[in-house]
Amino acid sequence: NIGDEGDQNRTWLLELFEKLGVIIHFKELAQRAVCSYAYVLNPRWLTYGIYTVMCNKQAKISAREVVLLLCKEKVADEQGNVLKYPVDKCAFILEAMRQFKLAYPLRDDPHTLVIPNLLPATEPPHRFDKTGALAFEFDFTVFLPRHLLPQLIVQRHQDIAISKDGQWVWQTGVVLANARERARALVTADYHERK
Repeated sequence: NIGDEGDQNRTWLLELFEKLGVIIHFKELAQRAVCSYAYVLNPRWLTYGIYTVMCNKQAKISAREVVLLLCKEKVADEQGNVLKYPVDKCAFILEAMRQFKLAYPLRDDPHTLVIPNLLPATEPPHRFDKTGALAFEFDFTVFLPRHLLPQLIVQRHQDIAISKDGQWVWQTGVVLANARERARALVTADYHERK
């Protein structure tokens, strides 16, 4: 019987529980129609669900394939507790992957996610002409965080250049195109050189 009004309302209680680590609350996921629930009482359930999808090593995975994978696999946490993934809760795993910027939906199939970390490492042939292009290079003195480029790819996935062979995106790079600005960009990361 906790109301929506007053100082100690539902929002206050959710924020308090989240700060205490009792729950993880995803406000953004609650607002999406696919997830009418947005509470995770066991963070391992979410972590191991995402980990199971990522360890499948499939760069493009459909919602149906995620359901089959999570329902088929015996997923257990580090303490041996078996984690169950009912069919109706698998959409939450997919939405969390999008929210954490681990994956993005395909333009022509929003029910299929692309996981940049699992894309081929080889740069595909593309028609980006570096001649006369404005270039920026960032040197990371200690290390180049491995999540930096995949998160950029997820954030800018709607701008990924498309060819007749597919999208120009791979583990360590992407070609972006903005039709309104008539601009293109080639973004690459060299983790060995830290650039």
